[in-house]
Amino acid sequence: MKAFASDQRGKGMPLDGLHIGRYHLLRLIGSGGMGEVYLAEDTRINRQVAIKVIRGEAIPYLDTNPSQDAARLFEREAKAIARLNHSHILPLFDYGEDIVNETLLTYMVMPYCQGGSLDAWLRPKSERRSLPPQEAAYLLNQASDALQYAHDQQIIHQDVKPSNFLIRAIRETGLPDLLLTDFGVAKFIAANSSNSQSIRGTPSYMAPEQWEGNPVTETDQYALAIMAYQLVTGRLPFQGGPGQMMYQHLTNEPQPPSTHMPSLPADVDTVILHALAKKPEDRFASISAFARAFQQATKDSNSTVFQFTLQSTNVPSTVQAQDRPAGKDLYATAAGLPQEDRRPSLPTSDNNKVIVGDKAVITDDGSQPGGESLTVNDKIPATRGDDRGNRTSGKQGRRSSLSMGRVILLVLLALILIAASFASFYFIIGPKLLYPTGPNTTATAQAQASANALATSRALSASATAQGRATATAEANPYPPNSGTLAINDPLSNNSKGYGWEEGERDGGFCTFTGGTYHSIIPQSGVFHSCLALATHFTDFAFEVQAAVISGTSSGIVFRADRATTHLYYFILDERGNFYLKVYFDKFGTSSVIASGSNPAINADGHNLIAVVARGSQVDLYVNRHLIKTLSDTTFSSGQIGVVVLAGEVAFSNARVWKLS
Repeated sequence: MKAFASDQRGKGMPLDGLHIGRYHLLRLIGSGGMGEVYLAEDTRINRQVAIKVIRGEAIPYLDTNPSQDAARLFEREAKAIARLNHSHILPLFDYGEDIVNETLLTYMVMPYCQGGSLDAWLRPKSERRSLPPQEAAYLLNQASDALQYAHDQQIIHQDVKPSNFLIRAIRETGLPDLLLTDFGVAKFIAANSSNSQSIRGTPSYMAPEQWEGNPVTETDQYALAIMAYQLVTGRLPFQGGPGQMMYQHLTNEPQPPSTHMPSLPADVDTVILHALAKKPEDRFASISAFARAFQQATKDSNSTVFQFTLQSTNVPSTVQAQDRPAGKDLYATAAGLPQEDRRPSLPTSDNNKVIVGDKAVITDDGSQPGGESLTVNDKIPATRGDDRGNRTSGKQGRRSSLSMGRVILLVLLALILIAASFASFYFIIGPKLLYPTGPNTTATAQAQASANALATSRALSASATAQGRATATAEANPYPPNSGTLAINDPLSNNSKGYGWEEGERDGGFCTFTGGTYHSIIPQSGVFHSCLALATHFTDFAFEVQAAVISGTSSGIVFRADRATTHLYYFILDERGNFYLKVYFDKFGTSSVIASGSNPAINADGHNLIAVVARGSQVDLYVNRHLIKTLSDTTFSSGQIGVVVLAGEVAFSNARVWKLS
């Protein structure tokens, strides 16, 4: 749900049917962290296009800086695309600004691709979960052509993944023709800036040097190798939350792809693992060299010896491919390639999109209760003068000698992981500029979560466990009229009770069960994210849930919602003791504040029992069992329940609903 809002009905109207410049907007076809995408018609030449729009409006009680940052990133994306002219890169048709209904709109015009994304194309294939190596090579060749061209133009993409490749057409072979898109976090290699460098990317695909704030062209090669791994195995090499994935990308060697897909040729393992080397200089000399080696590996899968040129010149480059028993774990057999470092896999969680700035909040988002916040005030050097030693064929693994900065980072991460029982972490980072400060750019992390986060998570988990043992008949409605039937008594420790709580990523936010509680997460400032119980529907009811703010300042509940039409009421509190009740009319953000104020019953530490009693048009709002507002509104009479966060992360537990007669 986007935070394009207005405090009065009639404002923040949908853009369908309106004109921006010479473009007639037909319908919304997508939305995300950087705005909305519409199908539009270019009235001058009568062709359909996709137009990406961000609005220059914000909720009045929020800081408007995020809108300015989004506009700046938007402009830089346009500048990056404008420099590129390649058959596998989505071109930019137009860029500009216009004022529509007293709202400043910035827009980018691009071709309309009916085929969707590569990620969407792969999903229907979940029954087989992978592609044959030859088909994967076909896709990787297209991707590497586009990325090599961008590199030649001094641009590093920094967010290579299947969802950032659109499908122009499906060839007679049944395979898609790809177009690289989303240069919103691209870096201009030759650019200099006095502003601090921050880090952006998708954790599952981020190379070690990207986590350190020093992306290079080989960074895109690493991400493409992750994508190759995903294509041929149907899974990512590293699993877990963002903090876990950062630790693994920095320290762990991935399992060979054949571990998960025993039919894969050994040469495919070798090529992918070589491109996933921890140090950029240990990877292929270019991203196109990686793609050529992968292509050759799929062609020569039946031969006994496969040769390719390694970037390093002081080691042999012959890979023995014979005599590997089917299903056996492969150890890299070329001198100069890493031996597999076996480590237990970590719990799987959502693939959160991370924005890492000069100061990072690290909070518990793990599979176990508890977690400690971490403050790192020393700047972390991103030097790479470490010597990893000789890597021999099948006998000696990579011996990593880490830079002092990375040692500091890893030691602190290890302490967190031990304390949290390998809990995963979610990062909410401040805004960043895309231009680097130079080769010595550093990334500094500072925890902003309070020290009681660990106690909070444990308390929530313990409370959730106790609540789960209670029977429905033992719970009486504590809210006037103190009657009704207990319809939901859910500790929110997992999704097993059949209420259909949303899980995964949507519109740049996340809904996930972790640490014995249910988390709603949204990293962008000025944006709220709702997580609904899709299998619920109530008309007259009392609904309460316990909330604990992990990061950010605000938490709340949603009621009488409809995910299909995206209408809902949301009741939200902040740490200053303020509350707001808003009604959202549609997915375009058309909204109205129907109640607001402040109340001393709201705990400033973010731990609140939030409740609503809805009977017909009457709505009673409660915090910690105190009535703070009564009002009447007839906009929506029934719908789903849910929880909501505004620019941060909140853990929810003990959801209860009494159905009123």
